[in-house]
Parts: sequence; C-alpha cells; structure tokens
Amino acid sequence: MTRRSTSCGRSLSIHLGRSKNSGASQDEVVYLTGRPVDALNAWLAAAKIDSGSVFRAIDPKAVNDVVKRRVTMAGLEAEEFSAHGLRS
Repeated sequence: MTRRSTSCGRSLSIHLGRSKNSGASQDEVVYLTGRPVDALNAWLAAAKIDSGSVFRAIDPKAVNDVVKRRVTMAGLEAEEFSAHGLRS
C-alpha cells in the first residue's frame, strides 16, 4: 500500500488506496489533524522517509532477535520465547 499525502498546516490527508481485503470500490482516505500530524511528521523525518510507504517491511528474523534480546534483558531464558509465541 502506497501513501500519497497532502498537508495544509496541521492537517493531513493520507490516500491509502484499495486493498484486496477492504472491499472498497474507491481509494480509502484518512484525515488527521493536530498532534497526530506532528507525530507522523516526526516519524517521517526520523526515518528519513520522503515517499512511499510509511512503515517498511520487517524481517521476521529481526523481530525474533528483538524478542530474544528483550527476554534476556528481563532475566528470562531466551530459548523459551519467540516472536511466533507472541501471536497467542
């Protein structure tokens, strides 16, 4: 899903397009105002994103590595946890 946005002050429209699951006959549009716009703009600047999708694909192994590191930091056995286990 690609984003197209227009900004006017502290408001923003995000054109989400159509997805195979939405069942929509037209592009879906989300409107944001105020602080959510500031948060999105801060995220885009920090992630150095100026076009395309707001959130990029994440490698499943990278997610699992994060889970293992955090579990270890919590003093638990990393072997007993996985990203897949978070689904239940």
